[in-house]
Amino acid sequence: MARPPKIGLDYFPFDTDFFDDDKIIDLLNTHGTWGISVYLIIVSRVYKNGYYLEIAKDRMANYILRIIGNKWIKNKDLVLQMMEYCADIGLFDRALFAQSVITSVGIQRRYDEVTVRNKVNKEKYWLLGEKNHSTADVRIPEKVISATETPVSVTEMSVSVTGIPQKKSKVKESKGKESKGKESKENESTISIPLRNGMVYRLSCEDIDRKQQQFPAVNVLYSLRRLTDYMYNNNDRRRDKDSIENYILMWLEEDNQRAVEKENSEKAQQKESSYDLSFLEGTGLLD
Repeated sequence: MARPPKIGLDYFPFDTDFFDDDKIIDLLNTHGTWGISVYLIIVSRVYKNGYYLEIAKDRMANYILRIIGNKWIKNKDLVLQMMEYCADIGLFDRALFAQSVITSVGIQRRYDEVTVRNKVNKEKYWLLGEKNHSTADVRIPEKVISATETPVSVTEMSVSVTGIPQKKSKVKESKGKESKGKESKENESTISIPLRNGMVYRLSCEDIDRKQQQFPAVNVLYSLRRLTDYMYNNNDRRRDKDSIENYILMWLEEDNQRAVEKENSEKAQQKESSYDLSFLEGTGLLD
């Protein structure tokens, strides 16, 4: 009898650019490191269960308080407030969160990548859609040969390079593969934004590079990923093919403006701090 597929995860990927995500930055700025702790505890609990977690908000808050300890967070209402904020900024799907279901597009995307070979039923509360299942693009070879089954000694198969004539056609073939690989890279789509009527707007690497030059103050790739999650979570905000480009430019312009204002504010604070330090040095208090 075949063993049923494992639904929960023993581990989940933690991106090295986790703290570069605008949503995480917003959470840090609003609730500090305890907000991040609350979010990671919830995500870990979700992945232990699968790609979603059906649980009452009060019960989840009590679970978090038991882990962190009331020495650090004594108010359960504060935990609930952090949870609500995570849903407000898109870290959790707002509509499902209102029904006491915790999940998100990002959570499900990472889960889909980890369980790519598992035959897990991903119908209930699934936000990515059938086309986004990474399992559809996986091809498992019919027969896998283990390296331990056919050990080969390097000394047994030593071959002289001079003993094998090199054909000129190999050079041409290599160039052909190189140009083909370059062409496929150019056509590779890195961002797919959902549109109305089930359509998708794709942005290539070159498209993103051009927009990065146009909006240098913001990380365009992460901004577009945030836009993609926003469109997945808000069907009524999706655009058609003719208007999506203008909406993208407006979205990037707003993010770019916020980044510029934040940078100017930090520079002003540094300048003010340097003035204060200069004043103290002049008084001799730092001697």
